[in-house]
Amino acid sequence: MPLILRLGASFALAALILFSPSPLAAEGEQTGVIVGLVVDGEGSPLPGVDVTLDGPQTRRQAVSDDGGRFRFLQLPIGAYQVGGDLLGLAARARDVRVYIGKTTEVKLQLMESEGDAAPDPILDEITRDQIQVLAVAPLIDRFESGVRTSVSREFLEQLPVERFYQSVALLLPGVAGGDDGNPNTSGGLHSSNLFLVDGVDTTDPTTGLFGLNLSYDAVKDVDVTTAAPGVDTGRVSGATINVVTESGDNRFKGSARWFATNRSWNADIDAVPGLAREVAAANGDLGRGGTGELDNTFAATLAGPVVADNLWFFGVFEDGAESFTRPSFEGTVWNEDAGISSSAFKLNWQVGSQSLVGQFNSDDADFTVFSPFNRAPGENRAARTPGRLNREFLLPFPGDIFGLERRGQRGEFTKLEWNAVIGQHLSLTARGAVQDRSLTRSAFNRRDAAGAPHFAPTTFEVEFDEFGDPILFEDDFALFNGITDEGDENRERQQANLSGNYFLIAGETDHELNVGIDYQRTESDQLLTVAGLPGVDRVTGRPVDGQVFFDGDSRDACFFEEDCRPFDPQTGEFQPLFYLNFWQRPRQSTTQETLAIHASDSISFGRWLINAGLRFEMVEGEDQSGRALVDDSSLSPRLAVKYDAKGDGSVLLSAVYSRFVEPFPQRLLDDFVRLETFSGFTEYAWLGAFGVPECQFEDPNDLNNPCWDENLQQDFVTFQGAPPNLNLKRSSVEEIVLGFERQLTPNTALRLNLIDRQWRDLWDDTFELTPDFTIDAAVVNLPQAERSYRGFQLLVQRRFADGWQLLGSYTWSETEGNLFRSTGRDTFADFSQITDTNLVNRLGLAPYDRTHQFKIFATYRWDFARSSLALGGAMRYESGTPYQGERFENFGLRFLNPRGSLQLDDFSQIDLSLAYDLPITRTLELGVKLEVFNLADEQTVLAVENDVESDQFERPRDLSDLQAARNFRLTLALQF
Repeated sequence: MPLILRLGASFALAALILFSPSPLAAEGEQTGVIVGLVVDGEGSPLPGVDVTLDGPQTRRQAVSDDGGRFRFLQLPIGAYQVGGDLLGLAARARDVRVYIGKTTEVKLQLMESEGDAAPDPILDEITRDQIQVLAVAPLIDRFESGVRTSVSREFLEQLPVERFYQSVALLLPGVAGGDDGNPNTSGGLHSSNLFLVDGVDTTDPTTGLFGLNLSYDAVKDVDVTTAAPGVDTGRVSGATINVVTESGDNRFKGSARWFATNRSWNADIDAVPGLAREVAAANGDLGRGGTGELDNTFAATLAGPVVADNLWFFGVFEDGAESFTRPSFEGTVWNEDAGISSSAFKLNWQVGSQSLVGQFNSDDADFTVFSPFNRAPGENRAARTPGRLNREFLLPFPGDIFGLERRGQRGEFTKLEWNAVIGQHLSLTARGAVQDRSLTRSAFNRRDAAGAPHFAPTTFEVEFDEFGDPILFEDDFALFNGITDEGDENRERQQANLSGNYFLIAGETDHELNVGIDYQRTESDQLLTVAGLPGVDRVTGRPVDGQVFFDGDSRDACFFEEDCRPFDPQTGEFQPLFYLNFWQRPRQSTTQETLAIHASDSISFGRWLINAGLRFEMVEGEDQSGRALVDDSSLSPRLAVKYDAKGDGSVLLSAVYSRFVEPFPQRLLDDFVRLETFSGFTEYAWLGAFGVPECQFEDPNDLNNPCWDENLQQDFVTFQGAPPNLNLKRSSVEEIVLGFERQLTPNTALRLNLIDRQWRDLWDDTFELTPDFTIDAAVVNLPQAERSYRGFQLLVQRRFADGWQLLGSYTWSETEGNLFRSTGRDTFADFSQITDTNLVNRLGLAPYDRTHQFKIFATYRWDFARSSLALGGAMRYESGTPYQGERFENFGLRFLNPRGSLQLDDFSQIDLSLAYDLPITRTLELGVKLEVFNLADEQTVLAVENDVESDQFERPRDLSDLQAARNFRLTLALQF
């Protein structure tokens, strides 16, 4: 049955469930819950008390039951006023804070109302102190069994951290790397995180990386799960980064911010001995990594009521640019610039206990990169890498400035969400969202012929045969004029979620029953071509997109001079030898549909909480012709037990077992249908290079010139990716988490977790040597592939009290295995008949493993007169990067010693910020903030060349391999 038909049947079943007295839970929680108990002056439960709740966009009433209990479901995060009244007895309203996905417990003690109380001011003060026992939400939650932490925007605003929402994960234990917004979490790959914005999955379905540039000023709170996810989001082995954005209320408010950085403010980059192309580092301001220009970012917000008490709006716009100068592999200085803008608009409509939310987000990014073939620098030297890698990217050698690539990314999503609370026990959510994302890439700085790539030798070694004739041995090469392919990709996603919670009280047992259905459809449409001159191939008559030229210079000077460049990147002049005329490619597209049904029950009785859940998920993928590419289904169970050791919620012990699957990246499906870049061409030879006199002075830029001889050699070659494997299973993770939580004070808590993870059914591209010595590629699950994580994570958290707050953590971890990519290109080849290149020394520490990590993030605020001064600090320390010696051989990469057996120096960094807020009028405030990153100007080497045959072995390859030198950021803000 097609997946869409199964979806319809599932939604019909869900509708029956939803409107029967049964339960239902939402993906990407955006709200919290308040549960409470009403007692009299002697502590006995009071039934029938009218409890009121007032807050942003929300006004509700409840009546306490026979046990004095009440509950408010699906509350937007923020501060609320809670009060109660019964026959002249009253509890004063107090501020109660609600956090993402948290249950805030409140106890109301009803005393004689103030109007009837004795006028004694001392007695009156005592009465006020006794009214509400708990007014601050605890930092530990006895109803929550996942390893998750909520961080408020107020805290983030005072810290010296990068201004993107993904940076929140970097504050937490078990998270390594991630300066680019894609961290490794609890042993997971950097492509294994889940990014949710107001319940919408914004993860790039093709790469698994973050897929939305969201203005930092749109963020309200961020909730991060680093282990033991619930079954509603149980398809991720990294972090679940869940963002709730700002909303309007009955008060008009807004802000305007200006952020500035300048590379000339930075400390000098140290001249590290042996740094690749270090001569460029001495070139003026390049020593600071920049041109001395001011990089500006502007952001503005506006929010308020459209109809007071019913309809509110929030809008934000941000636009910024950044420049960074660095040397290319050939030593040429170039500017890696970037421009990013984003906007968001949100409407919230509230009537009674129902709400409707409409939302639109968009972002636009353009940037220049220098990364030939999009591969790591070490891999770019892999001239002898076998099979598919060669076919796809031609010959993987580094190029020069004319290998620059210009990329553009544009995306948007539209969401409509309905929420309803029915009484005190049932809440429902229905959400639909549509996303579009387009990516373009092209050569940034072209030269003739019409920007086609030129593969040219740059140096020669010369020997002579027995007759005294020279023999050329090519020693070094470069690819000029840019990337071998350019074009566009379009990625679309449609998603729908239907979910709800039902709270059931059965005697002394409380149940929170959750059921939900999630559906996603992702589409990838792409056309990647070779740059050059479009036209018609005169041999085949087929349209062509572009060419790749092979240059060779037969002049005597190139035989005996050390440096020879047949291609001149400044003028576009070249010495023609061969060229490949690439046939025009059709657009290629794939579609993937995923349907999941999940259910769980959280059973609370006495001091115990037991959560049992199950997620069923199936996925199907096909190409544009309807051919099946993937087909898999899975069951993911979860069992958690939590014990309240002291009976007051201050000491909690927990154990969680989970099994969850990782999604197939869309690029896996794309690889099944995509023609390789080096595919489908006719080869021509330039007769002038072979001594034909009449061709010596002809123009090789004219591709129709008869001196381009198609008769010398013809190739009609098409390289297709590996065939689909319908038996391929998604990788899964089995996880055990043991936890201890302790509420130290009303505002301070400690959490300790022991985490053990084992990955199953890892898959990768494999190559098999056939008896006739050809190589067959396949994508299969690999029983010999391993990945595991063992970690000890300690977190101390203090929420704002007495002027300061803190997140401090320590992590000990060990991530081991032999497969650490999600691209399907880790060359798990088996050429055991002729070599053990791919089979030895591959097991060991992950390249992102950090055995020890210390992190402290803290702020302190002084309020005086009408102003405030805030100091923020961040301190990080972690073990150095693991690496190993490698050598590229004819059949792949040989690890000369065990993976991760060598280690770079440990990393440390201290960042500081100082902020001052000054009221200008009663409604207008001016803010100034100065941040300094890497205060001590540490410049640790973060990565090195692993290839033992490289002259850069165990040395950084360029400036990006160094820790950023001390740098500054200035912020000015107006708020009302």
